[in-house]
Amino acid sequence: MLLGAMLCEASFPEETRKMDVKLAVRCHIKEGKLYVEYGVKNDGKQPLLAYDGAPGAPADAEWPDLAGQIYVSVTRDAVALKRIYPPSPPGVNVNRVFIPPLSLTAPGASRIVRFVLPLPLVERSQYTPDFSGAQYKEVSVSSLQLCLGCFWKTGAMEVQPLAENPKAFHLKGAHGQQTILCASAPQTIQVKERTDPQFQRI
Repeated sequence: MLLGAMLCEASFPEETRKMDVKLAVRCHIKEGKLYVEYGVKNDGKQPLLAYDGAPGAPADAEWPDLAGQIYVSVTRDAVALKRIYPPSPPGVNVNRVFIPPLSLTAPGASRIVRFVLPLPLVERSQYTPDFSGAQYKEVSVSSLQLCLGCFWKTGAMEVQPLAENPKAFHLKGAHGQQTILCASAPQTIQVKERTDPQFQRI
């Protein structure tokens, strides 16, 4: 019922319709924390792999804390929470690429994901992490955007569950081409926007 209500209330961008995947998000603020809940429904004919297999801490919590596990970007009057395979920044040689753990949603199946983040949110990127000289200014945005990187699992792909979390997976071999699906929800949120010139948003 919860996923159905979320999906009925949502409008889906072209990328979501093309993939036969539905993504909806809602959020609320309570006691200095942002509670985020999103639903994914796979209407396609193949299993869907997405870069949101990280369980958070504690792993068995109903609303695990995902601070430090989600990329945060301010875009105009919104803040984007990105659970994606981060692209390498242009013109930068990267000798080590972090690949987030994967989730798997079978054809016709759906899943609900819940997590919490402390407020204010802090902009975060993979390749320009926080350091002592990083500069921030606090801004207020009026909406949240949840972005999920995903691709179809083919018969040639072999996935292995992680020992510490059997609901998350590692893929042996090459990944599929990432499609980024997004959903949004209205919410006034305080964010520490990073302003130093070294920062490269994802």
